[in-house]
Amino acid sequence: MTYVLQTHRLSKTFKGKESVSEVSMRVKKGKSTVSLDLTERARPRL
Repeated sequence: MTYVLQTHRLSKTFKGKESVSEVSMRVKKGKSTVSLDLTERARPRL
């Protein structure tokens, strides 16, 4: 099977705070997945 994106237990920490914890996924060639979220810096201030 051909994958264009694959992660296994991916974790990421920013400034001492864990923002992603053990994410595993596979995206097959020919499939598309979109996930959008505004970061704290990009969010408009009210």
